[in-house]
Amino acid sequence: MGLSGAIPERESWNERAMDRGILEFVALFSGLIFKYGGRIVHGCHPSFTPIILRQARLHATWNESPPVTLVMSDLWYAGYLEDEIRSMTDVAEMIVTKKMGTGSDVDADTRNRSLTAMREVLIASQHMMVVVGGKMHSQGGG
Repeated sequence: MGLSGAIPERESWNERAMDRGILEFVALFSGLIFKYGGRIVHGCHPSFTPIILRQARLHATWNESPPVTLVMSDLWYAGYLEDEIRSMTDVAEMIVTKKMGTGSDVDADTRNRSLTAMREVLIASQHMMVVVGGKMHSQGGG
């Protein structure tokens, strides 16, 4: 099961505490997936990843592979410390996709091309996807 999304910027909210509702959904949904033996494929969004990993630690049953697959572009992966990666991969396998372009994550072209490459791997790694929330990139899409 793919689980994707983000917390929208406050100016995009149409109700109070929208962030809390989204994060509670992520916790409940991922907990149920793990409780019933499922696996989650996730694109490493920093607002969802800690919640998904915690639910995996609490509820997941292991088969041949870890309960979580995290897919992340090297655009962001390169910025993590080794300890941070190790703390994510106790219950997850990590797939790192190639950074596309020469800029940083604030360069719209590099960010968008890197996200597209990551999303192609993410989508190919799952049978079904649930997307909740979302984030608008005001400069250059994404």
